[in-house]
Amino acid sequence: MWNYKRIYDALRNYNNQDLLFLDKREDRINLIKTHPFYQSKLAEIKYLREQFLKEPIETINFSIYRIYSQTGSRKEYNKVFFKRRLRMEVFAIMCLLEDNEVDIRELEDIIFEICNEYTWALPPHIHSLVKKDNYSPTTELDLINCETAFSLSEICYLLEHKLSKDVVARVREEVFRRVLNPFMEFRKLNGWEAVDSNWGAVCAGSIGAAAIYQIKDNETLTPIILKVLGTMESYLEGFETDGACKEGLVYWFFGFGFYVCFAELLRHRTNNKIDILHHQAKLQNVASYLQKCFLVDNAVVSFSDTILFGTHQIGLTHFLAQNYEGIEVLSAKYQIGIMDDGCYRWCNLIRDFLWTNPSLEEQPFMTANYLLNQSQIVISKKLVNGKRVAFAVKGGHNWEPHNHNDISSFILNIEGESLLNDLGSGEYTKAYFGAKRYETFPCGSLAHNIPIVNGALQKVGAQYRACDFYSLETEDYVEVGMDISKTYDLPILTKLQRTFRFNNDITLLTLRDDYELTEPGKIIERFVSIYEAEILEDNTVIVYGEKGKLRIDYNKELFTPSISTEYFIDHGLVEHRVRVIDFTLNKLVDKISVNFNFVMLE
Repeated sequence: MWNYKRIYDALRNYNNQDLLFLDKREDRINLIKTHPFYQSKLAEIKYLREQFLKEPIETINFSIYRIYSQTGSRKEYNKVFFKRRLRMEVFAIMCLLEDNEVDIRELEDIIFEICNEYTWALPPHIHSLVKKDNYSPTTELDLINCETAFSLSEICYLLEHKLSKDVVARVREEVFRRVLNPFMEFRKLNGWEAVDSNWGAVCAGSIGAAAIYQIKDNETLTPIILKVLGTMESYLEGFETDGACKEGLVYWFFGFGFYVCFAELLRHRTNNKIDILHHQAKLQNVASYLQKCFLVDNAVVSFSDTILFGTHQIGLTHFLAQNYEGIEVLSAKYQIGIMDDGCYRWCNLIRDFLWTNPSLEEQPFMTANYLLNQSQIVISKKLVNGKRVAFAVKGGHNWEPHNHNDISSFILNIEGESLLNDLGSGEYTKAYFGAKRYETFPCGSLAHNIPIVNGALQKVGAQYRACDFYSLETEDYVEVGMDISKTYDLPILTKLQRTFRFNNDITLLTLRDDYELTEPGKIIERFVSIYEAEILEDNTVIVYGEKGKLRIDYNKELFTPSISTEYFIDHGLVEHRVRVIDFTLNKLVDKISVNFNFVMLE
């Protein structure tokens, strides 16, 4: 599809238009400084500025670096490493909006210190801290090395007229040495260049963006853009035509966000001759996946490594709403704060200022059914007795990117509270991405709304998948079904058909599980919630939210309920208390059909 001639001819159309601003630079800066829409974020930046002026730049020493190899913990190194990026971003925004010598000096100092860092790659992604054979940690093209090159290049582009020429030259030297030159050297592919996950979009998009800023010569830029576009096409192959992101909503933001940043820069650099935001029909569905995943308020579809309560990058949200049809504008109340993203990504922050349109109208809660059968994800949002309710369920297989063993996991939400949860991501450590990943509570099937059959849990691997997945909708309900017996690798289990029906009445959800085994086995039906749960004297089970309650109806002659407690720490380092609700079948069986009704209480 792409070739040297097409790209070279397109690059020659550049007419020196601004690569980043969508409107006149002076008008946009004035809007940011004066419009109420931006003032809370500006106040946060000004507060951080005052804090940083009182603090020296933190150093990255070997003691902090080695913690990951010694304990598996990322947080100590990340705290210092990313705080330096935050410092740079705060002073960069201040320099963009104001002419203050103090801010310029502080920005130049932190940029110079980042250029002095031994490596921009993170410890989990580095094979060796010292050069070995043909390997160097300074040229490890991981996510953050590439992102840093993008951030530095963009800041220098925006503020070249204010920054010291020596600082700008130093950035250019480091970006080429650490990123652009290694990317174009003749060697085997980087692991992310031929994958269909977020890594491809983030790394390639960052490299392409840095190259656009750093290289003015079309002949030199052409081969880099060609190589980047190849990876971007691989990234898009990870989406089915329904546009769902199997990595989870967080990684939709990460991957697609960087894809869009690069695409828009390339469109500007080629004077609209190359537009990779509209060249495939499924991009419309990819762009709209965000609004599908926000269930009620900021409760989100939390499958895979995602968070329970979401925020959105408002610059990206507004950009998509103005470039694709039918995109809902999410509430600014739930936009990501500067401190919410522990990696402090510059490209997101600056576009929250440059890509937003304060006049866009936010959409109220919209009822809808999304039957994403190719990706085997179904999401439904309804109004029942005046309350906003939502349901989501997934099939798929257990070797998806950022995989959890979670086939048939589901979410049931009332008024913004997912009273039955998918717990999302845990704390990122060496163990979390190692051999013991599925022993950690959020990732294994023990942490999901999934049965335990004869003591067996779901297994990890692409062969462990939902079979005969289907979904349908009527005026009264949405129905989803699948057979998950193959996910357990349990020879005696020949059938486990799960059928979900999300209804238009207070019995919000009905669940029917049909079991067939070749010999009698033990069955436990499991449900999990971060909300309080209680077994009443008559064995009725209630889950309590602040805005609603859920009663779980079941056959009390067949099952004995019990509630236990687990704890886990999420990716944001927040600890959660989880109520694990088990319904244990009172006898061993070889064939049985069981039903559960989930009833919304006033």
